[in-house]
Amino acid sequence: MVKEISAMSGAFVSVRQLGFVVRDLNRTLEHWTRILGVGPFFTIRNVVPEKWHYRRQPSPAPRASIALANSGDLQIEIIQQHDDHPTGWRDFLASGREGFQHVSSWLTHAGLFLTVLLAVTLSEFGFPAWAQSPKLQDQLEQTFRLAALDGWI
Repeated sequence: MVKEISAMSGAFVSVRQLGFVVRDLNRTLEHWTRILGVGPFFTIRNVVPEKWHYRRQPSPAPRASIALANSGDLQIEIIQQHDDHPTGWRDFLASGREGFQHVSSWLTHAGLFLTVLLAVTLSEFGFPAWAQSPKLQDQLEQTFRLAALDGWI
């Protein structure tokens, strides 16, 4: 079960990026720059990450090209995968879709967010022995008090 924490979501993040997965990066870049007026794009071609995981398992890293540009405060990311290694991008295209695939954000208060995430996760899935220490509980309580005072939760 996933706990609903929508009231907190705006406190930690804002939408900063829209991601698109496409079959033809060059054609897509031409459309974004000529028709939509977005650009210039910073493009990294034929990159292969050192490590890759697919569905939480180590997997062969894909070869992809990625283009990034800003339109005001919003970053546009366009991705083309060049091989058939398992990725969410490949799955998206194989399902018959192309285009908008994901939204991304940047944390504004990463430490606080991670502490709250830890607390929610531990309360959802149980507290292992290391998490039941009085010191950790005090830190979590202090974090929640500060978050509440600042109007975050």
